[in-house]
Amino acid sequence: METKNNSKQFFLIVNGPSCGGKSSLIKILKSQLENIFSASRDKVKWLISDYAYKDHKEIVDEMMFEMISVALKRGLSVIKDGLLEPADNYVELAKSFDVPIYFVNVFRFDELTQIYETYKVSSSLEFDTSVNSSEYIADVVIDYINS
Repeated sequence: METKNNSKQFFLIVNGPSCGGKSSLIKILKSQLENIFSASRDKVKWLISDYAYKDHKEIVDEMMFEMISVALKRGLSVIKDGLLEPADNYVELAKSFDVPIYFVNVFRFDELTQIYETYKVSSSLEFDTSVNSSEYIADVVIDYINS
């Protein structure tokens, strides 16, 4: 499946703290690439009335995983916003569909950066959004996916 930027199907996880630039980057990527399924944990969790993290985290995790699985099975590329669980299941899912998986970490240089360190994947690209524009990051990410 080809995109506007001539890349094959992929799975991209954009990780980082709140207000770190994830949504801005994903919005630009979606405008520059075709056949993208945007998997947003926030959008899924608010579909549950009276959502409470401690009561519904596992349900949301399962729903996200299943939606991403269907998207990959149907040939869509996936951009997942955030990683609040270990990456192993998603790496295995991508492998099962023979789809490359990429990780991008965005952050602001402040105390919030400490929050996302727990789930950061060491082989990922990293960008400080306090000095790099979302447009620049999107260009680098597209080149990364296409390489």
